[in-house]
Amino acid sequence: MPPDVGHDGVEMPEVTVAQPIPFEEVYRLYKSRVIGLCAALGSREVAEDIAADVFMAAYMAYERVQPDPESVHNWLFRIAKNRTIDHIRRSRRQQDVLNLMGRSQWGTRTVEGEAESHAQLQRVVDAVAELCPRDRMVIGLRIRDGLRFTQIAKALGISESAAMSATYRALRHAQMALSQA
Repeated sequence: MPPDVGHDGVEMPEVTVAQPIPFEEVYRLYKSRVIGLCAALGSREVAEDIAADVFMAAYMAYERVQPDPESVHNWLFRIAKNRTIDHIRRSRRQQDVLNLMGRSQWGTRTVEGEAESHAQLQRVVDAVAELCPRDRMVIGLRIRDGLRFTQIAKALGISESAAMSATYRALRHAQMALSQA
């Protein structure tokens, strides 16, 4: 077969398109490395859970993204890094909530410890749900949104000292509801 020739008479090189690696092969090749990357969290069980999320997300996107076989590992590790960072951020926010509510006994980084921490967090959420709307709003602005007292004051149209008082009062009400639960 004669080589392809461009309109200027120059021979065109043959281009080969790399075939995608079947996802099952990607999983087999990179499973232990993804778990190892996620294990920076300190618990193999938590790392395995995050790795399962990583591979689920990768599987769902694989056909659409069609990563280059030469760099599929970079794509997969980026997903793992992002899922690990998301887990750390979520854990920190949950710990902040528990600390503010006087429930600072954060579980160890095992599946059982995570389950206990989530159970504690659910009790806090239930206690906050029992509060009046204003107290829920103040706690939400402070904890969920991370606003400073000056920002809470501006959002509610009150003074900064009134915002501080309202926040501490709302937290005290939530702690009382939590102790009765």
